[in-house]
Amino acid sequence: MFNPKGPGGKQQIRIDASSAKDVECDNCSSLFFEPVILLKRLSALTSPTGEEMLFPAQLFRCTDCKHINKEFLEQ
Repeated sequence: MFNPKGPGGKQQIRIDASSAKDVECDNCSSLFFEPVILLKRLSALTSPTGEEMLFPAQLFRCTDCKHINKEFLEQ
């Protein structure tokens, strides 16, 4: 019997990378990015626990000029 789900029962998705558009650095047009972590602080008033919280948000910055595209910051 054919099971369309892969390991762990998750649906397998096929992506044709040749039809995808490259993302460029808005500052220098480089095509290469590296992951960085932005720490966010949530005040006790808006925290679900009622206490101040710090949490990480992963972003990508240009490997050449270290610029972070605005589209990455808005997520």
